Amino acid sequence: MTTVFHQPTATSNRRWHPLRFTKNRLCTLARFARRRPLLIALLFVLFIVSTAGGLFLWSGQRLRDADRACRAFHKQEAIHQLKLAYPFRSWWDPDAQFLAARLARLHGDWTTAEEHLRACQKLEGGSSARVQLEWLILRAQRGEVREMEPGLWFSVTNGDPDSPFILEALAATKIRALEFTHAATLLDKWVTIDPNCALAWERRGWVMMRLDRYTQAEECCQRALEIEPGRFSAELLLATLYIREYKTDEASSLVERLLVERPNDIGVLSAGGEYRMLSGKPDEARQLLERAHNLDRTDQEILIRLAKLELQSGHLTEAELWLQKARAQEEANPEVHYLLNQVLKLQGREKEAADQLERYQKYKDQAERFNRLLRELIPAHPNEPQYMAEFGDILFRTGQPLQAVYWHIRALQIDPNYVPSNRALADYYELSGKPEQAATYRAHLKNPTSPGASRP
Repeated sequence: MTTVFHQPTATSNRRWHPLRFTKNRLCTLARFARRRPLLIALLFVLFIVSTAGGLFLWSGQRLRDADRACRAFHKQEAIHQLKLAYPFRSWWDPDAQFLAARLARLHGDWTTAEEHLRACQKLEGGSSARVQLEWLILRAQRGEVREMEPGLWFSVTNGDPDSPFILEALAATKIRALEFTHAATLLDKWVTIDPNCALAWERRGWVMMRLDRYTQAEECCQRALEIEPGRFSAELLLATLYIREYKTDEASSLVERLLVERPNDIGVLSAGGEYRMLSGKPDEARQLLERAHNLDRTDQEILIRLAKLELQSGHLTEAELWLQKARAQEEANPEVHYLLNQVLKLQGREKEAADQLERYQKYKDQAERFNRLLRELIPAHPNEPQYMAEFGDILFRTGQPLQAVYWHIRALQIDPNYVPSNRALADYYELSGKPEQAATYRAHLKNPTSPGASRP
């Protein structure tokens, strides 16, 4: 039998190589391009136009999504969507610059907000109505709330579509200034004109809690969670309300779930520790509160809860140690001195206990006067500078200088030569190392020009 061997040809001996294949295809394409230059140019133009058109449509949709999220006050989602669109639209689209300005303001970055507003004005060739309104809101948040508020409120009452942003900014300003009653009025208006905004209901609930209206606060949180199920901040606020009202059954499932979902959140750990205390589980409560304390060693509320826990457990030395740390954070808290009085009495240190009882009464009276000024006297006498000045003095004594300055300035807006406020601000700026600002207020003391200057 004869065996036939096939001789390999030159073609069969050449292996396929990707680089060689690519080079051949490019050469073929180059020859085609030389023969059909107009067709290639047309195809290139079509590619550029289609790509640009696709980017235009895509970035426009991202910008609309960002605006929609911003109007729902979902700031993180709005920022994410804007970051996608901004590189393609910032250099020609005023809407992108305007939204960037609004989000920066909502984030508290006022300098960046100003830069974007100026860029928006430049692209629009002037100051449009929306830009003017945003400037007014920005100025209000930067300290000119008394001057800007009437105009902003006029916009709200006339149905401006951006009224939620106005009310959010004004309410935030009032909350920072501790004007909770006024903030509640603004938030009432916000939930009326935008009843499906979870943030509006949540913030109203927080203010209601500060005004000791717990039932209304609960209703607000529940409404926020109906609109946006699983909203963490509203759930934590609701859990805190249940705990403060000793509603352990209602708090149980909510607190346990939050501890699983957010095991390293200081607010959740603090609430969980307080809930465990109410449930008669001191060891678990101590573990949670100590974890919270390790995350923030300056939180006075956590220190007080740890002290209460040790006092309930009969660990007087440990309780006193936590209370001394709490007093170092804020001397004027009456609860700290009341608990120190209890601990020292149980240790038989009667003289020290009596001193703490005296301090407790002093700071308790101050706290009661604080609340009366804030909730009754100032709202009832909005044109009387003495109540605002007294409130500012209490804030200085309790270590809240920024709010104190705000209230003394409020008094001077009523009477620029009101002696107590000019003196308080001059002393504050002198101690703060700002002699030029101090001199401004001392000048009013030396050269009074109004009848109010004679008021003590």
